[in-house]
Amino acid sequence: MSAGNTKFEQMKKLLLSALIAVSAISATYAQDSTRTRQHRPRLTAEQRAERSSAALAEKLSLSAEQKKKIYNIELDRTKRLQTTLQSQEDRNAKSEERKALMQDTKSKIDAVLTTEQRTKLQSLRAEQRDKMRKHAEAAKGKRKFKKSEITSPVSGS
Repeated sequence: MSAGNTKFEQMKKLLLSALIAVSAISATYAQDSTRTRQHRPRLTAEQRAERSSAALAEKLSLSAEQKKKIYNIELDRTKRLQTTLQSQEDRNAKSEERKALMQDTKSKIDAVLTTEQRTKLQSLRAEQRDKMRKHAEAAKGKRKFKKSEITSPVSGS
């Protein structure tokens, strides 16, 4: 009986040790702040406009005058977008307003660019659309349910 008891005690110690190890790892993982999503500080309209105009300046080799004009266009866009998002309109109205704003901004930027820069920007936009489309398709495959499988709750009888 003594041999059986010692095996039981050894198993008990082994199981307890494994449980402690798993608990310690779990606690460490839970406290790992690098795994949580860091919230970036919100940028002001001016900072967003600067970031956008600087990115276009780099990609399209803009002149100083073009960069200044695009900065002003982007500043206007970010301020108008902020106003739209804060409005009390319904979702569809906001969406339509954002689309119109995007189209307006696009045409204003295109007017500032040379033909060569406009062609390059159209190419960059097409690349971005393809990238977004691929990302959306990849995300669609990761969904647990298809949109058609999700049903709205039915009121009980």
